[in-house]
Amino acid sequence: MSFSDIKRNTAVKAAAVFITVISMVCAVCFSVIWMFGDACGYDSDEGFFSTGHCRDMCTQYVWSAQDSFFLYKDNKLVFNDISDSVYFGEEYSNVGLEVYKTEDTDGEVKKELLGSTFVPENAALIGEIPAGDEYIVKYYLAEPLTAADGFYRAEKNYEFINPMMGWLLPAAAVSLIITAACLAFLMCAAGYRRGCEGVTANVQDRIPYDLHLCLTGGIVVGALVMSVLLLEEASYSTGYSYLDAFDPGFIYLAVLMVFAAAGAATAFILTSASRFKLGGWWKNTLIYIFLGYAWRLTKYTWHIFKKYIWGTAVKAVKAAGGGITAAVKALPLIWKTVGASAVMLFLIVVLAGIGEAETVLIAIFLSIITLGAVVYFSICMRILQKGGRELAAGNEDFRIDTGKMVLDFREHGENLNSIGKGMKIAVDQRMKSERLKTELITNVSHDLKTPLTSIINYVDLLGREELEEPAAEYVEVLSRQALRLKKLTEDVVEASKASTGNITVNLTNTDAFEIISQAAGEYREKLESSSLELIIKNETARESIFINADGRLLWRAIDNLMGNACKYSQPGTRVYVNIREEDGEAVVQLKNISREELNISADELMERFVRGDSSRSSEGSGLGLNIAKSLVEIQGGKLSVSIDGDLFKAEIRFKLN
Repeated sequence: MSFSDIKRNTAVKAAAVFITVISMVCAVCFSVIWMFGDACGYDSDEGFFSTGHCRDMCTQYVWSAQDSFFLYKDNKLVFNDISDSVYFGEEYSNVGLEVYKTEDTDGEVKKELLGSTFVPENAALIGEIPAGDEYIVKYYLAEPLTAADGFYRAEKNYEFINPMMGWLLPAAAVSLIITAACLAFLMCAAGYRRGCEGVTANVQDRIPYDLHLCLTGGIVVGALVMSVLLLEEASYSTGYSYLDAFDPGFIYLAVLMVFAAAGAATAFILTSASRFKLGGWWKNTLIYIFLGYAWRLTKYTWHIFKKYIWGTAVKAVKAAGGGITAAVKALPLIWKTVGASAVMLFLIVVLAGIGEAETVLIAIFLSIITLGAVVYFSICMRILQKGGRELAAGNEDFRIDTGKMVLDFREHGENLNSIGKGMKIAVDQRMKSERLKTELITNVSHDLKTPLTSIINYVDLLGREELEEPAAEYVEVLSRQALRLKKLTEDVVEASKASTGNITVNLTNTDAFEIISQAAGEYREKLESSSLELIIKNETARESIFINADGRLLWRAIDNLMGNACKYSQPGTRVYVNIREEDGEAVVQLKNISREELNISADELMERFVRGDSSRSSEGSGLGLNIAKSLVEIQGGKLSVSIDGDLFKAEIRFKLN
């Protein structure tokens, strides 16, 4: 296995972390225990009673006991009887005390016993400690120690530490070497993952670096402080009984805290190695993030100031000659709002100045909050206003950014976005439906042409043969219906092309009156055969009426209207074609009386395959008006129909040239 594989082996790295933490804890604990034992003199092989720690504890015990049987009265130390104090009894303490009052008479010091606690039969240490100028406290430390006080606990600590004093420092050195070796390996392997190329960050590496440092430092410093306090307590806690004597379990508590500190320190070292390898470690710090936000806020504020405040001020100065009213009208809505809010703020400050200083500060604070709210709401309204204009203009792809809006502004913006999406979907579906329908009509009509042409040709051939009745009559019916079907197919194709604009349009300066005259000549015989009289009225007092249109397509539209008039007019009536000018437009109006009752609306009559003849017994496909309307519209004109009883009116409008 190569070193590269070892660096990516999770089990190896986990074992290295475990060994690092254990060895680091061992190095710290061994060092601390050795320093504690050395300071207490626990390296002595003569026993606990020979250590300096034991003598210091005796002195500390006497000083603490003095607080119980001495008191100051009239600025003078006075002895108080201690014989009734149970805490100095043999059951609770290993130290016996005697209090003497001294008196110097002619150079001879006399001692008078004032009081005492128990005095042990066997004393390991005996000493005297002066209490002021007149008293001496003599102590006797029992051997063996029987009461569970601080001396008893200290002796247990000595018995625990003394055998280890010879090897604690070497063990600490070895642990330190192991810690350094494991950390070196872990720092090399930090950031490498199995199945990944290069260095990759883990969850720990995403924590802000300075926050990680503070947490680790807090744990290490906390463990250090607590350990020092515990060691200090272990050194000086003598107590009067087992009730307040220090428990030697402080060692285990200190070890647990050192474990926490070692784990935190190891994690910090590893994440530091990963961050340095990835580069840009300072970018993932709270300080850098805060400074980045502060810089962006500063730039944005400067941009706003430069774009709006400074620019508006310059414009206001230039436009001062135009008057205050013109300047105010030229300002955007947001700045009008800001100006009104600023005036309100000034009034509030002036009114608040009448009162106390505290009320003035409160008024200013509330006014600033109000100003910010008004500005924010104005910005939201302007964004929504722009979105409404875009949607009204038919821009269904426009979307309003509602990410920075709240409350009803966000809801209204999302509703407008939903309307835009709905419009786009509806338009797309309608266009798709129209396209499919048009393609279907065109394809079916095209497919019908070939067999229909064959039928017409063969019927024509049959008509040339000498056939007996009723075969000749049948052939005549077939010929008539085949031609009718051909006309229907052509009308369907033409309607499809006209509605989709799939027709070439050549707009030229066209004389509308000439087209009408041509249509009258073409339909003279058909009108006479239908017992109809055509009356053309030129109400313009001109001989020519020029419009911008395609003569070929305009003729086809008028041809369809004239054809409908021949098919559906009441025999013996008149067909009127009036030409006039109205509002800069040329208007061609055709009127006729319907043979059948017109129990249908004008809008329905303009739809495809709809005829005024509800029985559908007459010729026609119901496409004439629809085709005519489409042909007129693709030339830029307008065709409309109206019905008044049995009177049918159609109007074609084009702008005059």
